[in-house]
Amino acid sequence: MESLEPAKTLEILKAISDLESAIANLYRYCSELREAEKEFWLALERDEQKHAQMVEQMARMMENRKFFCVPSGSFDTTKVKNLKNFVERHHRKLQKLEIPADFKSLLSIAWNIEYSIVEMNYKNLFSIAEGEYESLLQTILSET
Repeated sequence: MESLEPAKTLEILKAISDLESAIANLYRYCSELREAEKEFWLALERDEQKHAQMVEQMARMMENRKFFCVPSGSFDTTKVKNLKNFVERHHRKLQKLEIPADFKSLLSIAWNIEYSIVEMNYKNLFSIAEGEYESLLQTILSET
């Protein structure tokens, strides 16, 4: 019987990819709300889309057994899901005009999201990661 670790790792990677996509969607919406800062928000959206694609690549690498890693028991997927819920909730509130959409307010939301990602400590996803996989993970960390 195959270990549950690959399934758990894939679940974590899927949650992270979904989070990065939700953040990209929020930033795209911010670009539509704030014409004066449109390019700023679109640049952030592109970064988040890139991160989602990198995490999806990591999942494919794992599925194809192109790397070796040991999931760390200290990483909590619940934090990823909670942050995704936070992002989606703020996106809905902006769409309904329930919260301010001035640049300072939007920037505050973005800062809270990015800070939360840093606090999640993605580098502790795995105890051991090798080669290209580790490089992708390090790129996401440095760009955040």
